[in-house]
Amino acid sequence: LEEVKKYKINNFSNMCSMAIIDGVDVTFAEDNIEHFSYTEEDQVNLKEIFDLAVQTNVPMYYHADDESCKLYTVEQIIAIYSTATTNKMHHITYFNQIRMYINSLETKEEVESVEYGQELTGKYLETYNESMAQSQLVLEALLAKRASMLNEG
Repeated sequence: LEEVKKYKINNFSNMCSMAIIDGVDVTFAEDNIEHFSYTEEDQVNLKEIFDLAVQTNVPMYYHADDESCKLYTVEQIIAIYSTATTNKMHHITYFNQIRMYINSLETKEEVESVEYGQELTGKYLETYNESMAQSQLVLEALLAKRASMLNEG
């Protein structure tokens, strides 16, 4: 049973990492959807660009997957960063809760039937929802602070 749990959790850990790295689509206009990968390097680069854009309120150059660099507005940089970080938080939190659920199971058959992406239930769903709501609060507080700074300046 413990080996099956370990195997399942390792597979899910890899799926979680790949879902984060694969990144997100960001819609800038009805007919303009761009995809942004989120490797560890992308995370560092996008965080630096986000910080600079928010602190200076100046558009920044960045690039979607397989595209040339182009100038993005501060709002677009915020959209890229917030979408990618929310996706990362979703997968990390989901993985954490599905791991806890797997570890609570008592038979190999139960463990083998668990699928990555299946809906969480009970305390696992509750913890997931609380965590995601808190992440959203943090993002909103950051953006409210930015808006306040812009109004002062």
